Amino acid sequence: MARRLRPHSTLGVALILAATALSGVAGQPPELSLVDEPRGVLDHVPGKSPLIVMNLWATWCAPCIAEMDDLVALDRAFDDDDVSMIGISVDDWIPGDRKETIEKVRLFLSEKNVEYPNLFYIGRPDALLDLYRVRNGIPVTIVLDREGYVLEVHEGAIDRRKMTALLNTLLKRTRSRE
Repeated sequence: MARRLRPHSTLGVALILAATALSGVAGQPPELSLVDEPRGVLDHVPGKSPLIVMNLWATWCAPCIAEMDDLVALDRAFDDDDVSMIGISVDDWIPGDRKETIEKVRLFLSEKNVEYPNLFYIGRPDALLDLYRVRNGIPVTIVLDREGYVLEVHEGAIDRRKMTALLNTLLKRTRSRE
């Protein structure tokens, strides 16, 4: 049974600062925004695709780095009208200079040719993990429907073929209900 998580923001709670406006420029990372409220992340999902693929990751996480090429390929394999991708960097969980860390994340996204939106999460780690009932850390990939219902939670690095098959199955189900 799917759980509903209503995407909403609370004025003054969600800290949303555009760090750059490079969205859509080849070889450049998409906009990287800061967010400190877990429920606010869904406000940054572009469009109204029937499926949302949300990936929690960090540059210091080896499995996260290993799966990034597969996530980029997934983003390119699906039309934006079918699947919206969003990444959530949790690099801020390790203490350090935030400006340097943000620049490191932006450089990593650029090197990996990531074109889908990414957020830089600066809130409490337990709040984000608890919201999606994540128990084993990152990486974690969460598939939601456009209403915010959690359809699938995959902890650990994704397998591109299995995730593609899952998304195709979920798209067929979604289309049959429309």
